[in-house]
Amino acid sequence: MANITNNDDSNGFICPECEHTVSCKDVSRSMAPPTGKTLDPWQSVLQTSKCDKCKYTIPCHLAYRWSNINFKDARIEWIKLYKKRSLQQP
Repeated sequence: MANITNNDDSNGFICPECEHTVSCKDVSRSMAPPTGKTLDPWQSVLQTSKCDKCKYTIPCHLAYRWSNINFKDARIEWIKLYKKRSLQQP
């Protein structure tokens, strides 16, 4: 695994699962806004990238660390909220 620091500010793709820096597919989705109370964090994700190495589908706001989120916090959010319901193809 790459040694990613908390001060990474490049904003290039970094997979929060395996730390690979190449995505093989970026997808933008158009969805109806969530209604009522939802427990699925994926419902509000409109842009995703698929990691070229581990094949997980990652929300772009984590993979590209939007809103000045650092890699460590992106990884924590990935594990707590998204990983369990992510699409992965072997």
